[in-house]
Amino acid sequence: MTVVFFALAAVMGPVGSFGDTALEGTLKLVAMVLPALSLMPMLLIHKQMAARMKVAPDAAGRMAIFRARMIVLSAMAEGPCLFASVIMLLTGAGWFVIPAALVQLAVAGAVAPTASRLAEVESPNHRGEP
Repeated sequence: MTVVFFALAAVMGPVGSFGDTALEGTLKLVAMVLPALSLMPMLLIHKQMAARMKVAPDAAGRMAIFRARMIVLSAMAEGPCLFASVIMLLTGAGWFVIPAALVQLAVAGAVAPTASRLAEVESPNHRGEP
């Protein structure tokens, strides 16, 4: 979804100027660094939910935890991406949006519910790391 925001911001271009290039530079820097800062909490949540999946009594419980982990990690990756697209809309297109887009695409691919991951989660001898 955020890729649509990127495309829209690139087509529309900057909606105005701050008149303060230092503020624009700071916002672009934050847009570049925020995806990297969000990786550690994402890894911690992934590990915590994997540990919960190990002790889940049945496949339905593991599937609920798997689904919740997918939603939470996707949302955490989309936040920096949305922020970068708003900054791009305000200041104009730039390369500073690339880290946010890469992080979101990587997380989306890593947590996507593929057939093999779902089969592994449903198996009775699941170990928590699909």
